[in-house]
Amino acid sequence: MPLNIQDAKFVLFADDINMLIIDRNIDAVQERLNRVIKQLETCFSNNSLIVNNDKTKAMLFHWNKTCNLVMPKIVFKNVEIRYTSEVKFLGINISDFIKWNSHIQFLCSQLKKVSYMISSPRGDLSLFILRNTYFTRFQSLIRYGMILWGGERESVKVLKIQKKGSLFN
Repeated sequence: MPLNIQDAKFVLFADDINMLIIDRNIDAVQERLNRVIKQLETCFSNNSLIVNNDKTKAMLFHWNKTCNLVMPKIVFKNVEIRYTSEVKFLGINISDFIKWNSHIQFLCSQLKKVSYMISSPRGDLSLFILRNTYFTRFQSLIRYGMILWGGERESVKVLKIQKKGSLFN
């Protein structure tokens, strides 16, 4: 696919394309972005690919919540791409200021559901089935992406739910 495009880094997964352009100078970002978009438009046209404009989003990563950001204008096939402050990428919620609070909130809600699912029939099911349910549903949710969100202060909430939902209470 876009292997010959030099001004951006790409992450391809199934039918998703994620593009990353890094530069401290906003004018340089806009210039590189325009070149990459033009090359992508050509590539998509040549391969009869269609972009779903409703699902296409842009995000500007930054460290400071309070600064006034200049957002480069992104136009793909005459449609302006909207910016978002949060996006779900491969099952992990990522915010524009690279915090994981929204992902942890989502994870906690999922874990509470699984915890209830495990604790409700506790007397009716064997320990073997409960243990398998814990590792397939609960533990897998916790482990996925932990390297990203595990150091966040909010991650203590996940540990509390894990402790509360433990099979051995």
